[in-house]
Amino acid sequence: MMNNDMTGLLNLAYEIEGLLLLRINRGDETPSEMKELLAGKAKLLADALAACDAAVVCDAPAADADAAVEEQEAEAEAEIPAETAAVSHEDADVRTPESEIAESAEAEEKADADEAPSGLTLDEKLARERAADISKAFTLNDRFRFCRELFRNSNEEFKETLEVIGSMADMDEAEEYFYNDLCWDSEKEEVKEFMAIVAKHF
Repeated sequence: MMNNDMTGLLNLAYEIEGLLLLRINRGDETPSEMKELLAGKAKLLADALAACDAAVVCDAPAADADAAVEEQEAEAEAEIPAETAAVSHEDADVRTPESEIAESAEAEEKADADEAPSGLTLDEKLARERAADISKAFTLNDRFRFCRELFRNSNEEFKETLEVIGSMADMDEAEEYFYNDLCWDSEKEEVKEFMAIVAKHF
């Protein structure tokens, strides 16, 4: 029974983790209902842990915690917009931006290795090689750092930007895109380092 109780507490902790990640990603756009749900689940977890420490067998606190969690999830589904309702470790694939970036890097490398272009023109081959080179020019650490500092923790934006760079003809075009179109600060340290890697691509 003790293991079941601890599993219930662990499930509650996973739900709190999922809500925290969602809140981090949404920032100021987080609905107030989600904040209340998060606070309620955190209080439930703290109360259940305290009850388990005080009792020899914590069947009742864990059962109460599970019942309260189900009740709060039902309320949240009614109040929170559909896209943010009831995040649990079973219903949502909660992955950190770091794990998404790592998976993306591995997928790109595998795709490059598996790719065997046949019947392509010389221009198409060169364009593919250039696009592949720029994606390989960034180390895993670079990807994490630049995603966090320059692309609002979005691996998708980072990948799209690499595709745009792959289609550019020269560094002048890249500088115009980043400094004029995206309004990046050319004096910012991360921007300088990112642009230095891009410059090597050309």
